[in-house]
Amino acid sequence: MSIQEERLNYSPPNHGYAKRLQSDLKDSIKDSMRGWRRGATSFRSDIGVQLTLIVEKLEQTRLEDRPPSSVDSNLPESITKMWTVFGFSLHFPFTNVEEILSRIESTEI
Repeated sequence: MSIQEERLNYSPPNHGYAKRLQSDLKDSIKDSMRGWRRGATSFRSDIGVQLTLIVEKLEQTRLEDRPPSSVDSNLPESITKMWTVFGFSLHFPFTNVEEILSRIESTEI
């Protein structure tokens, strides 16, 4: 016997709110990183777009239970000739923007 309802009912997600939150979070991270670093920090939108596409493909392969190796995850040569791109994934539950910024700052990236 359980006190939990037999069937859980969830409200549909608010996609507009999620997009606004994603944009606000991205802008807050960029602004904060510029403040944490001693030198100038620039963010290339073309690289961000490419990385977003790769991440979306990787997430889809996970949902389809396919190996990540089935995704072409290389950045175009036009980007990698001029830039060295480093990155790693961060997984945090969202509570508020300040908490996310604090966790990112603690990585010292």
